[in-house]
Amino acid sequence: MAIGSSVRRATVADGPRLAQALASAFQDDPVIAWIFPDERRRRAVLPAFMEFRLRNLAFPHDEVWMTADGASAAVWLPPPGRWQLPLPQRLRLLPAFVRFLGLRTTSVLAGLDRMEARHPDDRSHWYLFILGTEQAAQGRGLGSALLAHMLARVDADGMPAYLESSSERNLALYGRHGFEITSEVAIPGGPRIWPMWREPRR
Repeated sequence: MAIGSSVRRATVADGPRLAQALASAFQDDPVIAWIFPDERRRRAVLPAFMEFRLRNLAFPHDEVWMTADGASAAVWLPPPGRWQLPLPQRLRLLPAFVRFLGLRTTSVLAGLDRMEARHPDDRSHWYLFILGTEQAAQGRGLGSALLAHMLARVDADGMPAYLESSSERNLALYGRHGFEITSEVAIPGGPRIWPMWREPRR
């Protein structure tokens, strides 16, 4: 097992550390680069943006997992349908999105809605919302350790899993863990997204 790859459930107190790790992990991610096209601003704002997402979209479901050193984190949203934000919550979070996105708010949210429209809503499943490892720790198998930990539980429950890969280079990683590409989504003016589905393994 890679150093630092033991896995535990994260708490809200881990939020700042995980936000830094995820900001590093996603600094060059195609979707994040589309959301924040200015590289200097992206580097400056990304830790706060990641902590906002963890605090409001992840920790309430209590399925945030991290490696022992905090270099890698995975956010899962449980069934049924927890990935869908109710309208009141969307409205409550909108001012924060505007503060982060500014004039790009409308186009970014429209692009994310296009991606969300491909999300399978007719079957109960686990949703891998975020998986990332800070750049200095990549290549040590930390992401795979987090995936294996949760997928063992998903398989034990006989549940499928779903994710959207925003990076073509990660498709092989997810494929090794049983995910298969179901389609390709082109965000207008932005990158491609690959929805992936995984049937439970017996």
